Amino acid sequence: MSHETQQRVQSINGDEVRSRLVRRILSGEWQAGARIPSCRKIASEIGSNANTVNRELQRLGAEGLVRTEPRRGTYVTGSGISGILRSDLEDKVEELTRQAIGTGLTRDDLIALIDQAFDVTRTTSIAFAECNSTDLNEMSNLIANSTGVRVSPVLIEDLAERNRSAPFDLILSPLFHLAEVRNAIDDGDRILELNFTASTKTLRKLALLDTDRVVTVAASTIGG
Repeated sequence: MSHETQQRVQSINGDEVRSRLVRRILSGEWQAGARIPSCRKIASEIGSNANTVNRELQRLGAEGLVRTEPRRGTYVTGSGISGILRSDLEDKVEELTRQAIGTGLTRDDLIALIDQAFDVTRTTSIAFAECNSTDLNEMSNLIANSTGVRVSPVLIEDLAERNRSAPFDLILSPLFHLAEVRNAIDDGDRILELNFTASTKTLRKLALLDTDRVVTVAASTIGG
């Protein structure tokens, strides 16, 4: 191993490896049920070593975020995501508290700011609209896990009626369903389009296709 490679490997410690693994799960790159790449492959991608990656995957296994099946591999379970999010939130609150103290805010000042933010967030009604139940649930969970924002999953066919009975403050829609959502909602200012990018796995498959291969991209709406 060259000196340059040794420096690169040693620059990524266990906590950083764990953080990167967790980010891939929370971002949806590795979804629930997906098989995680080999430790050697992950180590090569992030600049660590296979032993460190294996150790951190075992930690995630103990936390319930992944499971390892002998001779088959390691898979994402998704059951430990709430615990990971809470841990990350505790770190952010600790950092926020340090910043507040550094700027001269008192404990009561900080609590008042949190109460204000909590009230605004709690009273904001956000919907996510999709055309089928499977994608609706998966994408709603993806949004919640990656951003911390809770959304109400609503099928597009039910959107108009749900919005009439209890109007939403904001409606999230995938770009390819934007026309359908606009048809269901009169107030277009409350609609926010989301552009879900292809996963790294999908992009890699496309990149490895033969140059003479014909690829068809299908959209479910005219607007998409």
